[in-house]
Amino acid sequence: MAPRGSDSRGLRAGDGIPLYVKLANLFRDKIARGDWPPGSQIGTLPELQAEYGVARATLQQAIRILSGEGLISSTRGRGTFVTETGDGEGALPSYDMLGLDRDFRIEMLSHETCMSCESVSHPLPAAEAPFVHVRKRHHFRDRPYSLVDLYLPKTLFDQLPPGRDDTLLYAQLLRDNTDIAALQAEQHISIMLADQALSQALDIQFAAPVARIDTSLHSGAGRHVMAHRAHIRGDMFRARRSTGDILHTDPVEWRPLPPVRRD
Repeated sequence: MAPRGSDSRGLRAGDGIPLYVKLANLFRDKIARGDWPPGSQIGTLPELQAEYGVARATLQQAIRILSGEGLISSTRGRGTFVTETGDGEGALPSYDMLGLDRDFRIEMLSHETCMSCESVSHPLPAAEAPFVHVRKRHHFRDRPYSLVDLYLPKTLFDQLPPGRDDTLLYAQLLRDNTDIAALQAEQHISIMLADQALSQALDIQFAAPVARIDTSLHSGAGRHVMAHRAHIRGDMFRARRSTGDILHTDPVEWRPLPPVRRD
C-alpha cells in the first residue's frame, strides 16, 4: 500500500526508519497539536488503513507504542480513545533551566572527575579544569524523559552540598551555595534520531525523534560555569520562549539558524 494524504508524506520508505515508528510519531503529533483531543475516539483499524494506506500489522504496532506511552487506551467493543489527562497542555513538561516540575524525579547515574569536557558541543575552557562530569536521567511521571550530561569546574562542584543534586537542579544549587549571582546561557536545540544507546536510556524506539539541547552557562562577568547537554524524548518535549516585539527588535533572538553544513 502507498501512503495517502498530506498527513502521510513522512511515511514514505527509503530512509531506514521503520514505518510503524513513523506512524506512531505522526499520531503522537496529532495528539500534541490537538487534532486528536483528549477523550476523542480515533478511527478504527479499517478506517486508519484506508486513510494512511498502511498494513493492519503496521497500525497495530504504532498503536501499541502510543498505548504503552499512556497516550491512548483501547476498550473491547468501544474503540480506541485519546487518554483524558485532565490538565490539557500541562500533560507535557516544559523545559526549564531552573525550576523542576513536581512530576519530575532525578536519577543520578554517575559523578566523575575529568580534565576535559566530552559529550558537549561547547566545552568549558581547559584553564577551568579539573571538572566534574555528571550524568543523570530525569523521569516525568515515572517515564524516562531526558538523559543529561553536564560539566562543572570542580572548584564550584565542591561548594555544593553533597547529595542534593538528586532533588534539585544544578542552577538552583549554584544560586544558593556559591557566589554566582547571575547565570546567562547560550542554547542550541536540534532534532536527531535516537541511536541504540539513547533508545535504551530513554525507553523509546530506535530512530525515534529526540531533542538535543546544548547549553553553555556563564556568570555574565566572563566566568564559565557549566557545559550542559540534554537529550529529551521527542514525544515529551515542549519548549517555551518569549521574543518581545519582533517588529522592532533584533531578530537574531528568534530567527531560526541555517542548517550546519556537513561537507
